[in-house]
Amino acid sequence: MCCIIPILFYATTIFAASGVGLSADISTIILAAMQFFSSFMASVLVDRLGRRVLLLGSIIVMTITLFAIGAFFYIQSVDSETAETLGWLPLTSLCIYILAYPVGYGGIPWLVVSEVAPKKMKAFTGPIIGFFAWNFAFLVTTSFKHMMETFGIVKHFGFLLVQVLLEYFLHIIITRNKRKVID
Repeated sequence: MCCIIPILFYATTIFAASGVGLSADISTIILAAMQFFSSFMASVLVDRLGRRVLLLGSIIVMTITLFAIGAFFYIQSVDSETAETLGWLPLTSLCIYILAYPVGYGGIPWLVVSEVAPKKMKAFTGPIIGFFAWNFAFLVTTSFKHMMETFGIVKHFGFLLVQVLLEYFLHIIITRNKRKVID
């Protein structure tokens, strides 16, 4: 799920911790508008650019933006004056993150699963993967605040490591399977 659920769930908390110029509520509303807009972009871009390009591009952009947010919170913890000049970074990074998610990682893995699963297993693979994905999202979301309070917001963006590993996995493992059917 690439941290999308906890980021959306705790967006106001993240923006409040960043101390940006806009209020946390206004920043969250802007983030929601970006999410709405990005849903339309995904449907237009899939056939034009291809799933592999969008999936890898999405993960790369999401990784960079999470790194930028983590860097902002690190800078904020060591030099608050410099962090004030970078007050635009959390909102901008999260908006770009929200724009990148549905274009690639938000929907394409579900499409790939339906294409690569054998016909006999298609009825089972989607629900099983969905079960694990949403349970993992639940665990990450419920532990997000506790981990943020325990380890601090800087270290908590270590979720970035998971995303980088996922990027590597997708680049190496995901095959080019556009319009291929497995019997």
